[in-house]
Parts: sequence; structure tokens; C-alpha cells
Amino acid sequence: MNLTITHTYDGDLDIYLIGPNSYQVELSTDNGGSGNNYTNTTFDDEASLSITQSSPPFTGSFRPEQPLSNLDNIPVTGNWILKIYDDGPGDQGQLVSWCVTAQHSIVSSVTGNNSNPSKYSLYQNYPNPFNPKTKIRFDLPKISKVKLTVFDILGREVTTLIDNVLKPGSHEIVLDGSNLTSGVYFYKITAGDYREMKKMLLIK
Repeated sequence: MNLTITHTYDGDLDIYLIGPNSYQVELSTDNGGSGNNYTNTTFDDEASLSITQSSPPFTGSFRPEQPLSNLDNIPVTGNWILKIYDDGPGDQGQLVSWCVTAQHSIVSSVTGNNSNPSKYSLYQNYPNPFNPKTKIRFDLPKISKVKLTVFDILGREVTTLIDNVLKPGSHEIVLDGSNLTSGVYFYKITAGDYREMKKMLLIK
């Protein structure tokens, strides 16, 4: 998330990003005192410095007051809204530019073949450990609504790789962990009444 705002008193600004699902993330509220401007300001959960610890003009990358990861796993398409309040009198300002950049963990679509497996199966990812890409393969004996999800060691959902109806056969998907930190992850498949989870290790 990147924006540029000219403003004469940053401490009066409340800035929020609203996703297509109407979920609101607080980017910055009442930061900067009497300083001026947000200039080419990037909000990034991985930034080393929080916006609350910084001084204007805000230039560079900062962690927002609420994590942008709260907007993970929602459709990218739809209306993204930047909401800005000026809660002080006598200020002047202008929103010059803003944009949202979406990053995906999947680097290829699901591929399948015409084999006819006799049962549901989820295989160990290969390679494992991996850096940064790995393949996950699974079998479907019949047409099924499939959901394949990745979780971190604390059980938090990292990304949903598949959430769709797929034809019978052997399927494979590539996970790109470039944006993930090293550690243990789990991937879980739900297909019809079938449930299975396996562990994988990302080493950078």
C-alpha cells in the first residue's frame, strides 16, 4: 500500500484502507504532530519501523497501526477504498496518489492429468524442505469441491491455494514461499468428506 498526501498538520489525519469485503484496516491515526505530508509512503507489515515511531514527512516504508495481513485471502477484484479523515480545523491538504499492490503465493495454476485415481490422496510436498518453491500433489477420484490451505506453526492461515471445484484426476500446484519466513508450515486439503494435513519446512 503506497500513498502521497500533502497536508499542513499530519497529526489531524486518520487514514484507513477498506477492502472489497468491507473490512477496514487502520493505517495511521493522529501521527506526526504539526509536521507536514506523507510523501511516497509505503505501508508494509514487514517494515522495520512502525508509523507510530516515525516523524513527518513520512517517506519510506512503515508498519501500519493494524496489519494489512487482515486483508489476506480476500478477492483482489472489487472496490478498494482509501478513507481519510481530517479531524482538526484550519488544515489544508490533498491526496496526490495512492495504490494497493497485491502479492500472490501461487505461481502456477492447478495442473491435472486424465488418470482416474481410486481414492482421495494428499502427497508430501516436493522438495521438502524447500526454498522458495515446492509442489503439492493430490488425487481426486471424482469431481469435488476442493479447498487447499496453508497454515503457520501457530495455526494461523497463511494463504488459500485452491478454493474451487476440480475434475477427477491427479492435480499439482506450486507454492512460492518467497514472501514467507523460514519455518514449519502445514497444508490441509478438504475435498468432499476427505480431510488430510501434512507438514512442510521452508528454509531460507
